[in-house]
Amino acid sequence: MISLLPAARNIAVALTLSLAMAASASAQGLLSPAGRPDRVQGVETAPVTLIEYSSPTCGHCVTYHNEVAPRIHAAYVETGKVKLIYRPFVRNAVDAAIFILAESRTGEKYHAILDAYYKRYDDLIGSSNVRGLLEEIAATVSINAAEFESLLSEQDRLDPIQSLTQQAVKDFGVTGTPTFFVNDTMYVGGQSFEMMSAAIEDRLKQ
Repeated sequence: MISLLPAARNIAVALTLSLAMAASASAQGLLSPAGRPDRVQGVETAPVTLIEYSSPTCGHCVTYHNEVAPRIHAAYVETGKVKLIYRPFVRNAVDAAIFILAESRTGEKYHAILDAYYKRYDDLIGSSNVRGLLEEIAATVSINAAEFESLLSEQDRLDPIQSLTQQAVKDFGVTGTPTFFVNDTMYVGGQSFEMMSAAIEDRLKQ
């Protein structure tokens, strides 16, 4: 069973925001995920691929996910310019639990579960009963108490997610969240819409 630590409120300690910095990674390697196939949003043949490594217990990730990502999706994913790949990055036991719950669903239901937890970040970091709150949020996305317990009791459900995280660190040089790859260029830290848009537009011109 996934152990949710009593001191889980310490997940509020966010990673220091880094300036966006360019780095090179193998394009072929980036598109060969470990653990499980990617969950792709957008057109497979889009000229730009945006990979996002993120954690629902990371404050900068939450800001990007809730405020910037919807604008990127509307401007670039829905218009066929960008293929978006969200990849889970496990930082702690709470992340692990949330990702396991999300992985139990496919398509838009997967993203709906993630969205529900990203929106409750402030509640999660301030809660004295994190497990209870995780279960409460799960119920809002059609995961009842019995399924919640069942999913979190199956340790092997965590293995593919851990493989993605380990690959990110070992092969792609990811050291924290959020980290983005626009095609094969890395950007580290919280990105504004303007920053991410500029990176995408630059690749669209190539």
